[in-house]
Amino acid sequence: MVLGLAATNGYLLASEHQPLTSYGLFVASAILWVCAFPLWLFLVDSRRSLGFLAVACGLYGIYFASPAFSPRLLFRYSGLEPVWSSVEVALTAGLLGAVTLVAGSCGLGRVLARVPCIRREIDIDRSLPLLVVASTLGFAMRLLTRLGINVEVRMIFVAVQDIGWLALAGIMLAWLRDRARWWHKAYFIAVTLGIAALGLATGALAEIAFPMASLVFLHCWERGRLPLGSILAGALILAPFQVSKHAFRETLRSSSAPAAELASLQSRLTNFVSITIDMIREGRLEADDVVNANEGRIDMLSTMAIVVSATPEQVPYWGGYTYADLFWHLIPRVLVPDKPAPGMGQEFPRRYGLIKWDDTETSYNLSQTVELYINFGWLGIGVGMFLIGILYAILEHTLSASTGGALIGSAIFAGLMNFESNFSIVWGGTPLRILAFYLFIRMLPQHKPDALEGLPAGAQAS
Repeated sequence: MVLGLAATNGYLLASEHQPLTSYGLFVASAILWVCAFPLWLFLVDSRRSLGFLAVACGLYGIYFASPAFSPRLLFRYSGLEPVWSSVEVALTAGLLGAVTLVAGSCGLGRVLARVPCIRREIDIDRSLPLLVVASTLGFAMRLLTRLGINVEVRMIFVAVQDIGWLALAGIMLAWLRDRARWWHKAYFIAVTLGIAALGLATGALAEIAFPMASLVFLHCWERGRLPLGSILAGALILAPFQVSKHAFRETLRSSSAPAAELASLQSRLTNFVSITIDMIREGRLEADDVVNANEGRIDMLSTMAIVVSATPEQVPYWGGYTYADLFWHLIPRVLVPDKPAPGMGQEFPRRYGLIKWDDTETSYNLSQTVELYINFGWLGIGVGMFLIGILYAILEHTLSASTGGALIGSAIFAGLMNFESNFSIVWGGTPLRILAFYLFIRMLPQHKPDALEGLPAGAQAS
């Protein structure tokens, strides 16, 4: 791994990249090396792990370091171009976040041993019927939420939908252990493809990526390695849609067909696929277009550069304003229908001139690292990313000790993969989700060790 990372880093430095100084290239390289450390720990540690720390830190490195090594211009999507020195300041902020994130997630050591774990082993054979029922209900709720439902009961539907993620992961676990029959495998494939189809029909590729991530984490826990082939295949399949989704969304805005009809979802799915195929045939979707669109999608460096150049001289520090609704995320909307829901996706870009004040359609992601800076500056990144790393480590430890914990963790970490959104959205509902998942796990038959297990060898022989 070290040799591979060194060769990759050397290639990036030697190839065409942004016009950074030696300091900027050093910092960008340092982000890659620091963020690779949790992956190294995952590969060498014999203890079972869901692999979330390795994936989370790895993606952080990609988000902040890879744009620095790209030959394409930064700020090509924002419409703003701050002074170039702000890019190296943004890289420094990214390195501070990387170091403190890794320190918090990997530096607890013996402290974690005292944190209680979920120790509930599930009898996979006896649980399969309930897992099939739950995953079917979860898919049905996913379909209904796409067709449009009352907002007060939407959260209940989403909770059942999320439990369906967990149940589907349980069926995959049975497959990995050779405990699934042929029809379980066929059912698993059908539901997985159905989730992907619904995601495409809505034009939100994250609706595909997050459920699939839960399966990746459970595979890491069961087999002790990342399914790199499956991850790469999935990324290659979704990559062209990152280009064509903009044309597809334009058709949605101009369409008069109601979204709350199954036929409309089917039409949207075929429309998205046909638009993509037509763009490929006409030469409007080439390899360079795919790379360009996906680079822009994972570019947090540009946003951080814009923010550090304007804060606090032009835009004062927010002082924790973006965390004001965190408490309300702990309360289901069915209990408080009118609870506040600040639209950070528009308020953030408006303050920094990323969108016009009268633009009510464009939404701009506020990632958690950028959020820490706009609220509290450098201290916010240092302390905040360290605390987020601690949260990651505690959850990884708590949810990796048993089959039941791993199933919960696979679904929880799939939601926490949304690094691009602000803290309240990503973390606010996590306690309630863990509670709901745990209650479901308690419904599954528990594995009962053989009566002879634990007895002395002589007693077993007799």
